[in-house]
Amino acid sequence: MGDRVDDAFVRRFVEDWVGAVNRGDIDSLLAVCTEDVKFKDPAYPDPFEGKAATREILAVIFEAFPDMRFRLVGDPFLSLDGSRAGIRREITATMSGALEPPGFAPTGAPIRVDAAEFYEFSGGLVSDVELMFDMLDLGRQIGAAPQVGSAADRLGVRMQRRKAKRLRRAVAT
Repeated sequence: MGDRVDDAFVRRFVEDWVGAVNRGDIDSLLAVCTEDVKFKDPAYPDPFEGKAATREILAVIFEAFPDMRFRLVGDPFLSLDGSRAGIRREITATMSGALEPPGFAPTGAPIRVDAAEFYEFSGGLVSDVELMFDMLDLGRQIGAAPQVGSAADRLGVRMQRRKAKRLRRAVAT
């Protein structure tokens, strides 16, 4: 469990955090993080640990989406024990750079994603950041996943059904 924070702290923090994201200011984001911060993004299987790794992934994100903007949706949330805070946000951006990893090419197309972000604090600094958003929705917007109802989507459904049949047989034996 992290340190207890209050409503006033969270409001100031969120204002500064969102402002830094909207400026693409990685240094300001890292200035409010602990040295051993954990940064969790659903696009990657493992968290990024420490400021150096977090700097690297933030650079990748801002390279792919240099005009990324956060718009808060509602007020920040504070956990009942005061150790965690969260926000709902809308992300808008243009994918004008490559997303490495995993290797997606820039599309030049705009994206819009509804998301949530959760923070834990230690010593008045962020010790844990967890992003949550619909990866399939983002994948469709950047051309990494088929559009609903498309031929590729229907092919994927057929492939999943075949795989499910094999998995059911394997479980039954």
